[in-house]
Amino acid sequence: MLEQLKSESVVFQELFGAEAYKKSLRHAEKIYELSLRLFGTENRNTRVALDNYQLNLTELSKYKDASDRLILTGIRQHKSDPDRLMFTARGKPKDKSNRKYKLNADNALKVLRVNERVYGKNAKELIPILTDISYGLVKWAVPFEQANLIYFSRAIRIAKKHHGETSLEYARLSVKIGDFLLHEGRAEAGRYLHKGFEILEAELGNEHRETALLAFNIGKFELGRNRNKKAKHYFLKSLEIADGLETDSNEIALSAHGFLVKVYENLGESENATQHCLAIGNMTPAKPTQDMQPVYKAVPEYPKVAIRDRVSGSALVEFDVDESGFVRNPKVIELDGVEQFGFAAIAAVKKFRYAPKFKDGEAAYTKGVRNKITFVYKKRTRPKKFRRVNQANLP
Repeated sequence: MLEQLKSESVVFQELFGAEAYKKSLRHAEKIYELSLRLFGTENRNTRVALDNYQLNLTELSKYKDASDRLILTGIRQHKSDPDRLMFTARGKPKDKSNRKYKLNADNALKVLRVNERVYGKNAKELIPILTDISYGLVKWAVPFEQANLIYFSRAIRIAKKHHGETSLEYARLSVKIGDFLLHEGRAEAGRYLHKGFEILEAELGNEHRETALLAFNIGKFELGRNRNKKAKHYFLKSLEIADGLETDSNEIALSAHGFLVKVYENLGESENATQHCLAIGNMTPAKPTQDMQPVYKAVPEYPKVAIRDRVSGSALVEFDVDESGFVRNPKVIELDGVEQFGFAAIAAVKKFRYAPKFKDGEAAYTKGVRNKITFVYKKRTRPKKFRRVNQANLP
């Protein structure tokens, strides 16, 4: 097999050097396949063979217009995640057309087919390749289609077959896919995150940082879907686990407190938000010169008169923050634009919540806090009005 690899390499070099890319592709694929069998996926020889194979694919995929060339040149190990593969790009496309990214996916599928022949169609070695194909399709394909998730589903089925539906490997793959879809703002993230949490909670219990972090991410997912009660449940669960850990988990707990303030304010339960404002203030000692930033901000209503006149502006509001993080005594000290901007800014600032400053272990009343509210008018786009056709004049 080694002698065959050497002879294939010689032929490939000759054909590729002569720019006979169609003929050299078959040899590049064979070299990659032989390298996988001889050296495995982690060997440098295999990675070089993969680079050559992908480079050959790229040469065959060039468009007539040089600016419209295929930009993805290969699949390589992801630096921050050794279990994940990624596409590497030479440049940025002018547009995200389905044609261009479909072509890139086709190249990745050719690599997948080689690995299927080497390991089998249900081999666990295919999992990172399958997930990476879906990563690319979900991130770049326009418009998004449910079919872009089929490779995620196949990776999950393979993990279930090899590791079992209640295994940590299966759970962590579900979580990895769910985190990616959450970052991309996809509603499909929910089922992967919930499934992963169910397994992690059963296998690791409620005394593990991994479980706390996943509960927090599910809370963010539910909040993004405007399901505040479900979000509250998972943020509280995350906070409970983080507080019980012996290791330092202040980052998770601090973030959970911040999101719980937002959830309770969305639910109209300001008093329940207070304990979390206090917790944030106690966990993050503020410097005397540090400006206070709101934990929760209400969106100001754009004044109707300003919309009518199409004007922008701003209002600088000064106020006090009491020991519970509520805004007290707000007043406009600087106004740019119509008077109504000041009224709208005051109404919004009254709903802000802050983490109070702590002195000697006690929440303190703070005077002279400032926040600038900016109003930017954006012209509304109206649908085009189509001219009505007189039916009598139609042929």
